[in-house]
Amino acid sequence: MFRDLLDEIKTIFQGKTLDAVLPPLLFIVFIQLFTFNAGIIVAIVGGVVIFMYRVIRKKNPYYALGGLFGVLAAAFFAYIAGTASDYFIPQIISAGALVLLTAVTLAFNRPLAAWLSHLTRNFPLSWYWRQDVLPAYREVTVFWLVLLLVRFLILLGLYVVDDAVALAWANIVLGFPVILIVLVLTYIYGILRLKNLGGPSVDEYKAGTRPPWTSQRKGF
Repeated sequence: MFRDLLDEIKTIFQGKTLDAVLPPLLFIVFIQLFTFNAGIIVAIVGGVVIFMYRVIRKKNPYYALGGLFGVLAAAFFAYIAGTASDYFIPQIISAGALVLLTAVTLAFNRPLAAWLSHLTRNFPLSWYWRQDVLPAYREVTVFWLVLLLVRFLILLGLYVVDDAVALAWANIVLGFPVILIVLVLTYIYGILRLKNLGGPSVDEYKAGTRPPWTSQRKGF
């Protein structure tokens, strides 16, 4: 379990963490120390540097392009509106969209946690929809929905009161640190819940093994 968690954490570090943390931080620091336009320029430069780093190191091109697009969109909103808080409009919109998406997957009883697990681990999709497997992913997704909704409301509230500095720190703190905690809790709860449900592991499901099953022990 510990080794699997380390693999998940490593994946996050290699993902969009820098894009989510560095440009907004540079933006806020430079508008505080210098000018509004300086903050926008430095944020864009930071995004381009991260993009070039990923290209040179042959990292995932989707992360590189997605991260650069996010920085450019944020800078565009801030420049057009002329206020620092508007830099975070794309993050607020994406946070709201994620809340909506999570709720929709729950409404159709096809929880987001199952889809993300399928995409990252390539487990058979039909395994997730078993009644002795599905509840674990549904309960985890409900947990995600509550946290995502809280995050969205905090960001939206800070935007309404036009507190750009608090928005920047909330965006950072409610990003990677919270994701890390949620990842650990999700994995631990998910594995224990699958064991409690008594369904087959992925390997047992593929092999058509008859019960009693050992349940999933690695990977959620």
